[in-house]
Amino acid sequence: MKLRFTQFHRFFTSKSQGFILALGLSLIIFIGALDYVTGSGLEFDFFYLLPLSIITWYSSTKAALATTVFTTLIWSLANILVGELPPIWTKDLWNISIELVSFLTVVGLLSLLKSEVRIIDELASEDPLTGIANRRSFYRVVVAEMNRSQRFSSSFTIAYIDIDDFKTVNDSQGHNAGDALLRKVATTIREHIRNVDTVARLGGDEFAILFPETNAVEAKQSLERIQEHLNDLVTNHSWPITFSIGAVTFSEPPASVEEIMGFADEVMYSVKKQGKNGIQFTSWPD
Repeated sequence: MKLRFTQFHRFFTSKSQGFILALGLSLIIFIGALDYVTGSGLEFDFFYLLPLSIITWYSSTKAALATTVFTTLIWSLANILVGELPPIWTKDLWNISIELVSFLTVVGLLSLLKSEVRIIDELASEDPLTGIANRRSFYRVVVAEMNRSQRFSSSFTIAYIDIDDFKTVNDSQGHNAGDALLRKVATTIREHIRNVDTVARLGGDEFAILFPETNAVEAKQSLERIQEHLNDLVTNHSWPITFSIGAVTFSEPPASVEEIMGFADEVMYSVKKQGKNGIQFTSWPD
């Protein structure tokens, strides 16, 4: 059951709002036709909620409200034609109004739920200390980039950053100072990457950056600029730390995101073994 819902969700999230709206309106017209053909013996009110809910969840609020009015008109027309309602100008406008309010209530509740789910998803995808992406959301972005790389034969780069001697700050200045340091590092990196790039805190004092559609030369330029700004940050605050950075450019993606992060982690640790405070670049699968 969960797998089917996941496939359903992926299908609609991959479609444009125009497609979703067209599909929803077509379903509403189809249900209205069934409502008319079957006559007054069967109730179809519930079935109108399915396309209405799809449009509410996967399209905009304006589209959902407009669809609510359209759904009410289709329902009214079907019922008038089969004789369940007198002509629209009589007192039974009340029934049509009640149906409209019912549809609007469902749309309103779904819109509120959608907003709450979006907020929860953002919180679950964000590192609470630094405000940048966490490991979970970073892996999700990397998987998407793997798929794009495979489809369009484009390269991308992953950088793995570890703060050398971070424990010294915690031990000598306290955890509040260590937290402030992590926030400053995250902000500095975020301010000096492109909008399409993603920086994440993987945990502790480890960070990662995804550079989509970026070759080794471009990644080298970006990371050297980031390292320069990080070193300025350290100097300005007199922090006893440095940064070990390992970067891997993938001309084609490995089998899994775990392999990708494992390669980048290995390159970063090779910098540490060579004395810390440096950047090492490599490529895969060369």
